[in-house]
Formats: sequence, structure tokens, C-alpha cells
Amino acid sequence: MHYVVLGAGAAGIAALRAIHREEPSAKLTCITTEPAPFYFRPMLVELFARSAFNHDAGKVPIGLEAVDWHFGARVMTIAPKENVVKLATGEAITYDFLIIATGSKADLSFVEPFREVVNVLHSYSDLIRLKKNLQFGEVLVIGGGYVAIEIIRQLHNRGNSVTYFARPDYFWPREVPGVTASDIEQILTGVAVPPQFDNEVVDVVDWNGTQYSVIDKKGQRHMVDVILAIPVETPNIGLLKGSGIRCEEGVIVNEELRTNIPNIFAAGDCAQVLDLKHQINRVNFGWRSAEKQGELAGQNAVGKNVVYVPSSQDFYFLDLLGKSLLDRWAGPEQSINS
Repeated sequence: MHYVVLGAGAAGIAALRAIHREEPSAKLTCITTEPAPFYFRPMLVELFARSAFNHDAGKVPIGLEAVDWHFGARVMTIAPKENVVKLATGEAITYDFLIIATGSKADLSFVEPFREVVNVLHSYSDLIRLKKNLQFGEVLVIGGGYVAIEIIRQLHNRGNSVTYFARPDYFWPREVPGVTASDIEQILTGVAVPPQFDNEVVDVVDWNGTQYSVIDKKGQRHMVDVILAIPVETPNIGLLKGSGIRCEEGVIVNEELRTNIPNIFAAGDCAQVLDLKHQINRVNFGWRSAEKQGELAGQNAVGKNVVYVPSSQDFYFLDLLGKSLLDRWAGPEQSINS
């Protein structure tokens, strides 16, 4: 049997490992737009702080050396009736079973009018560009969530001057134990980066080739070197248009992570999974849930009948943070609460 996995994130790698374990002789192919296999996307902000780091583009996960890897490859169409995926290069790859694990994509619709001058931090490539651009001092951060708060902390520690236009609907959406939105607002205000909830960008002009003139909705001008937008993550399902695979917010799958097409599964941030308890399909963003879904999708692709049960709690960031978020701001010698 030939199993093709689209995506090399937590879900994709877990699916490959499950299939290889259950059916060692199976032919495995993984197609990803990334230049290398899985890395923790939320930890990109940690790599940003390092003066030097290595991302070995030639390294593949241990135990998956026999996988036929297609790095930097984009799927243009999926033809379920022919069991074929077609790449941008024109190559057509046939499969017996397909697992869609394309993850999430950055929704930058809120900065669309000036998208060409905006930096983002969503991939390793974004990180490389951002580190080059952020040698300068004045930075405007737009968005919210954990990544925005952590990148502001890193910029503050570097000595960059930061202005923060916070999106009220995305400022602090996750329930991190012991850390409230008020805590975060207080910390940012304390380091002279108060979140401006009632402000937004109206216009951006390239001022002199090195700085941008940003006009806000209050008519004020901000001269900045870099504009950094922290996007909302949405299921990456654009490649499924016209395929016949049922999608809403994400790819609709049942409790076994099977789509409306019997030999196609979906897992991770791109999947809209059936919650048996509440009888609704919902997207479960997060590394841990993606890993679990990928594992079960792989098992079910080889003939198991394992049911996915969504967790009532997502310890995604707790697993990654290590040191408490408040203590990270206070520094090694003291706690915010001391």
C-alpha cells in the first residue's frame, strides 16, 4: 500500500510513524512546503532570541529515513476519483490512502491593504527574514496572543522601541493557568509598551527606503523601521477547493478522522473533528491534539478503528513554556508576584 501524507507538522509526522509501526513494509510519501521536517512553530519566537541557531534542512526524523520526502513542494490539486495529488512542478503522485495534515495558515486579512510592507512570524523562513530586518530600532507590532506577547518581550530585551496595536478579539485568547489578560496588560504597560486596543493602522507610506510612516485612526504618525503582524491561525485547506472533500471551517472528519471519501483522512489544525459528546465538528488547534490526531489517522488508514476523543484541556503552551510566563518577564532573579 502507498500512503501519502500532506504536511510534516506534528500531525503529519505522527501519522507517518503510526503507519510505519503498524505496516513496516508500506510505501510512505510526505509532501510539505517547508524546507525540512517538523519543528515547533510556537518556538520560533525562542529561536528569534538566539544569536546563532542551526536548522538542518537535510535532517529527517529518526526512524523515517525510508519516507519519500518532497520538501518545498506544493500540492495544487487533489483528484480523489483517480487517487492522485498533483504538485506545482506538474508531478502526479498516486496513493492508496491519503492523510491531509496541512496544519494552519496565517490569516493576514486585517493588514491586507499594506500587506507588502508587513513582516510575519509563521514559518522558519519568516524567522530568517525577521532577524535580518530587526537590526533596526522602531517596531510596530499588530495582533495578539502568546506569540505577540513573547516577541514584544524579546524586542524589549534587545532594546528595540515597540508600539503595540492590540486586537481586542485576539489579545489573550488562551486560558493559561495563573495568567490573565489583565496580568499581560499590566506587564506591557510597566515596560512602556501599553497595548492600544482602540487603535489601528489607516495608512502606511514608505518614507525613505528605510522607515515607514504609519498613520493610525487617530491621525497620529508613527515612524517605524519594521511592521510586524501576528496573524490569527486558520485551517490550511485552500488546496482542497474543487476536490469534493467536504470542508467548512476545516476538513470535516468523523470520529475516526475519515473524510467523506473513504480512503482520505485529515488530522491536526486543518481538521474539523467530530466531537461525539456534543455531536458537533470543531477545530482543535494545538500541538498535542494534532499529534494525537495524526497518530489515530495513521492507525485508521491501515485498518484500525480507533475513535478520537477531544481533550477538555489543551496543555499545548504549558508543555512548551517551561518557565512560567510571568517569571519570564521578571527575569531570573525575581518573580513578577514577589
